[in-house]
Amino acid sequence: MQNHNKGIIVNGGTFHASVVSIGEGSTINIPSDEDTSRYDYDAAFSFAGEDRSFVEMIARELKEKGIKVFYDEFEEVSIWGQDLFVYLDNLYAYRAAFCVMFISEIYLKKAWCNYEHNVAMKRQYEKGEYILPVCLDQTVLPGITDRYGYLDAKSYSPIQLAEAIRMKLWKNR
Repeated sequence: MQNHNKGIIVNGGTFHASVVSIGEGSTINIPSDEDTSRYDYDAAFSFAGEDRSFVEMIARELKEKGIKVFYDEFEEVSIWGQDLFVYLDNLYAYRAAFCVMFISEIYLKKAWCNYEHNVAMKRQYEKGEYILPVCLDQTVLPGITDRYGYLDAKSYSPIQLAEAIRMKLWKNR
């Protein structure tokens, strides 16, 4: 049996890194810490495509409740033609109040999931509480499941998870 942290979220120290430009001509709107209403999304979802059917139920429930969720199928036209490295970097670094990360065995194997995870982790280290992990199976994601509090999806229905996300967002407004 894997040992998972179900404790208090502990934010790490200061993250030091170089900034690398990934594209030209991209404008990045960085909201100030004081004005969280400037985020384009209340939550950005990061998940493996194989987990889509479960994640979609949560995204639709939140959307019906008026929560601004970045879920790729809600944004197909916006994403169309974009340089995805630039778009996703901007999204996970600046445009969402929280990143809900749906962790599974397949999540660890996906290139885009790893990219999203890395951008979200950088934001978490720089700004504090940002990633809201949801474990879909017993997969350990180093730096997340062994350090931060998470929800075990097996203990919640999709509607209950949507409600938990909504309550987290409400408490942090």
